[in-house]
Amino acid sequence: MPQLKDVPPRMIALPAIDSTSAEARRLFELGDAGPLWVRAGQQLSGRGRSGRRWVSEPGNLYASLLLPVETDAANAASLALAAGVAAHEAVSELLPSALKAGLTIKWPNDLLLHGKKISGLLLETVTKNSRLAAVILGFGVNCHTSPSGVDRPGASLSDFGVSVAPEALLDVLSGRFAHWHDRWCREGLEPVRCAWLERAGGIGQPILVRLPSGSFEAIFEGLSATGALISRLPDGTTRLISAGDVFLAPGAPGQ
Repeated sequence: MPQLKDVPPRMIALPAIDSTSAEARRLFELGDAGPLWVRAGQQLSGRGRSGRRWVSEPGNLYASLLLPVETDAANAASLALAAGVAAHEAVSELLPSALKAGLTIKWPNDLLLHGKKISGLLLETVTKNSRLAAVILGFGVNCHTSPSGVDRPGASLSDFGVSVAPEALLDVLSGRFAHWHDRWCREGLEPVRCAWLERAGGIGQPILVRLPSGSFEAIFEGLSATGALISRLPDGTTRLISAGDVFLAPGAPGQ
C-alpha cells in the first residue's frame, strides 16, 4: 500500500464547492487515483454521518483526502481512528497549553473542546470494478464559526480565543495523518487504537447509544481490537457498536 511519507498528497484549493468529498469522488471517477487533498473555503452541500447536512460557512476547515488502499473494507474503515488521532494532534498543536487538556475524541471521531464539538470526520469508501480502491476522509473543523440548531453543543476555536487559518491547520493535519497512516500500514491498528484511547473522553462513564433499531444506555468501556465501541449494558453483558450515534453523559470527562 502506498505510504504518504513516500508519495505526498497533492493539494487542490477551491473557493467553494458542493462538498469536498463529492469533488474527491468525482476526480477519482475521472481517473485521479490520489493521494489528493481537496480543500474548500466553503461547502454548499456539506454532509456529515448518516447523510446529515454539515453547515459549512466560510472561515472553517473543509477538506477531504482521497487515499488509495489495498485492503478490505473492514480494515480500511479503521483508518477513521487514525484520522481522529491525527486531527486531535493537529488541533492540539495549535492550542495554548491551558486548553490542551480539554481536547478529547468522542466516538467515533468527533473532537470536543471542553465538551463542545469543534470537529467531525466522515469516512467513505470508493470502489472500482466492484473492488475497494480508495477511501475518502472528510474533515471539518470549526476554526471561526460553529453551526446552531444541532443536537449537541458546538463551538469554534475562535470561541476559545484561538485564531487558526484553515490552510495552516490543514498543513499540520496532513503531516500528522501521514505519520499515523505510516504506522497503520507498518504496525496495524493496535498502536492507533491505543493512541485513540489515550485521547478519548468518557471512558468508564455512562453513554446513550442511538441506532436505527432503537436507543439504549450503557457504560463506555473502550474499543475492541477492530475499533468497535465496547458498551457494557446494565445486565453486565457487553455489546459492540460499529456504527451509530453516541452521546456522553453530562459531566463525563471530556464532556
